[in-house]
Amino acid sequence: MTDDEIKIEQIKTKDLLEFTHRVLAPAVEGQFIPITLQRAEAHAHNPFADPDDVALLVATQGDQVVGFFGIMPICLKLDQQYHKVHWFSTWRVTPNLRGKSLGSRLMKEALALQEDFMIVGAGPARKVCRKFGFWEHAPLVYYQLDLTGMGKLNPAVWLMRLLRRLLRLFKVHLGIENRFTRATARFLSPLTRRLFTCLVNRSLQQFKTSLQAQEVESVRPETPAQLVNLAPVQFWRGAEVVNWMLHYPWVLEPGQSPTERMDFYFSDVRRLFKNVALELDSAGEYRGYVVFQVTSAEERQILPTKQQRLPTKRQIQERTEVKTLDVSLAASTDQRFLLPLALGYARQFNASLISLPEAAVEDFRKTSLGKLLLLRRERIYQSMPRSQDSPLAQAWERITFTFGDGDMPFS
Repeated sequence: MTDDEIKIEQIKTKDLLEFTHRVLAPAVEGQFIPITLQRAEAHAHNPFADPDDVALLVATQGDQVVGFFGIMPICLKLDQQYHKVHWFSTWRVTPNLRGKSLGSRLMKEALALQEDFMIVGAGPARKVCRKFGFWEHAPLVYYQLDLTGMGKLNPAVWLMRLLRRLLRLFKVHLGIENRFTRATARFLSPLTRRLFTCLVNRSLQQFKTSLQAQEVESVRPETPAQLVNLAPVQFWRGAEVVNWMLHYPWVLEPGQSPTERMDFYFSDVRRLFKNVALELDSAGEYRGYVVFQVTSAEERQILPTKQQRLPTKRQIQERTEVKTLDVSLAASTDQRFLLPLALGYARQFNASLISLPEAAVEDFRKTSLGKLLLLRRERIYQSMPRSQDSPLAQAWERITFTFGDGDMPFS
């Protein structure tokens, strides 16, 4: 492959839907595609996007799509001013062209747009971004409540650790994670999840009647009391963006997406994907809103074969999680209600994990149950400001990140 054989096209927001329909119309099962219809519709209605913003870079070889790079405009609040920043949301190269620098070429094409850019990616993507000179921020710390307890209490893991210590005497290396430990977790999780869910629920009874929550289709605009609690420097979503997310989901349930059986790689369909917006009330007084996401994720093992162009996938286990996305409250102390509210949805959907901001578990972390079940997690943010004095560059050392930043709430 030579660079001359690959062409990269810039798809603007105003052309995104027409492009998507044109590409998907002749597509067949298993074909590599650059975007799904529901994502294109969402991007086309992004309240922060201008018609001429580049939303997608598409690499083609002949008439075949061989790579893509998604870009999503978001908003940066810098003190009392608001600035557009662009978030890298998708980045993929067809399997048969990996290792041929096409991914780097797509990145170079994106950076040539000369915008303020942000990304949160997995380990391999972070390494590539470091090579391009991206700035890296101290991680956002959040917590996962593991209602199965298997994150710390898996007896098979204890046994494997003991065996590893013994085998070190003979200079034999033994991995901890294997089929035995995973099978043990699968076997015990249904029982331990019910037990720990009950114990956590009992420990939170004091918060049950203090606040009323009502599910809504759209959240109302922020009140002055909610706006006071905003950090001076943060990525601003607000009611307009929250409602956009609620009305234009990127992930659909089985049978709803026309591209369900095509090779898009990123989340397209899940058995369960539900955004729940709650407005909170106390004694008739509006206190703000919170958005939870209930989603199922299949943990898979990739098994490549020589006979097939695409890897086959074997499901190992499905896990349901409740994520705390947007939190906009009139009183910061009301964050203590997030855990009992999320726990209610975890019980309803048999979720094994609840993701929460650090402030929401400040008291629970100090309890014996919290120490046993809470897992500390981190998200790494990287940026490429367009200049040393651009808004993103000025904000970088002062910015307060939240779990709902960027494209994470959508997928």
